[in-house]
Amino acid sequence: MSDFFTDDQLKELLDITKKDNNIEVSTQFHKQVQGTLASLPNRRPRKNLVIPSIIAAAIIISSTAVFANNVPIVKDIVTFFKSHMVLKDSKDTDSYEKYGKSIGKTVASSGVSITIDNVACDDNYLVLFYTAEGDGEKTINGQGGVPIIQGVHGNFKVNGKKVDNKVDTIGDSYITEDGKIKGRLKADISKETFTDELNIDFKAFAAMDKRGEWNFSLKVSKAATMKDTKIVNVNKEYVVKFQDHENHIKIEKVSITPFANSIVISESFLNRMNIDPLSFFALYDDKGNSLDILRKGGFRSSKTGARNSFEFIKGGKDMKSIRLVPVALHFDRPVKGITSPIADIDTFPRELKVSDRGSVVVQKVEFTDISTKIYYTLKGYIADWGMSGDDFFFVDDKGKDAYQNHSPIQWDYVLDREKGVYVNVLPPLDKTKKYKLGCHKDGCYEYLEDQSIVIPLNN
Repeated sequence: MSDFFTDDQLKELLDITKKDNNIEVSTQFHKQVQGTLASLPNRRPRKNLVIPSIIAAAIIISSTAVFANNVPIVKDIVTFFKSHMVLKDSKDTDSYEKYGKSIGKTVASSGVSITIDNVACDDNYLVLFYTAEGDGEKTINGQGGVPIIQGVHGNFKVNGKKVDNKVDTIGDSYITEDGKIKGRLKADISKETFTDELNIDFKAFAAMDKRGEWNFSLKVSKAATMKDTKIVNVNKEYVVKFQDHENHIKIEKVSITPFANSIVISESFLNRMNIDPLSFFALYDDKGNSLDILRKGGFRSSKTGARNSFEFIKGGKDMKSIRLVPVALHFDRPVKGITSPIADIDTFPRELKVSDRGSVVVQKVEFTDISTKIYYTLKGYIADWGMSGDDFFFVDDKGKDAYQNHSPIQWDYVLDREKGVYVNVLPPLDKTKKYKLGCHKDGCYEYLEDQSIVIPLNN
């Protein structure tokens, strides 16, 4: 087994720039990094870590889809979501198929060939599907002997500008029956303003536990997605005050696209002592419905300022405005407590209060031989709710944590952005036992409704 990925190299893969020691990231992002580091070899193993490799079979997706121009699609996008364990955005398959472009370009280096199968792009995300094959290591053994797939890692430039890789797709890969690695990489382009025609430079530097140079130059158009896109360039400045702290923010733009909804917020720290950027807030549509903010990665800041894109769901192009309510978190107080487990999970829906303003509404729980799935929606505002399995917990009939020996980094989820439905996919449990279900509460925060910001979405 290779020791190719050191802790420092993993941090590089997660795009924490070692050249800039001023960069700060969120608590949620640190949690993800630490979880990934903990899953590497030479760490203290957990006992009885069982992760089924066939969880993805629970999601059935048609493999007969076609492009809008009636050319049969290369099945890699469908196969990817149908066959591998990481199901995060499998409900977005229709959009990827509709707007995707078949590429089929291959580059070889260091005994490994990488083929870019498909590319899909809108104004928020660039999504790349690949196949890797060769004589490299396909997996390394992680914590508890769980295999970690050695997929492709690289950097994106679009029209000459470097764009951020999405942290939540670092592990989006699986091994095919014939021994190839298929995977997906996702770049966040929401903070930039690009023309419809994109020149993409993708430089892979690691694949199958080998270093090399796999350079791809691709031309992709997002013109088709722009027909289904609404972009509002807001460019308005606001001041949010909390105790002795002020956030001088600028709401740059709001984008409603086929792949995602996002809001871009920047702020300057010049001539200011406090450099804690605004990163927690609630969003509501013009009818007062809450919009879920996906805290799936970190936000970035430096000593001089911050500029970040926040993805949200359950909103559409017909929204006339959105309302942003700043939230101030008290990091000096406990971040998470534990709510009382539900006594009965045979009757649904069940509402679990996460805070005074928000709840998780569990629609159902499914116990099968290959997985345990929790279907739920979010109600109201929840400050620090990720989509990792450790937000929920099961307690058995003896009061013992049913997943105390499992690593959350290996747990999975499915997200239906349109309907706002989440599915946490966890390892299987003993179906002969009775369980109680609970979830973690939000940390302490203040809801600054008197400083609400209404953002018009009329072009």
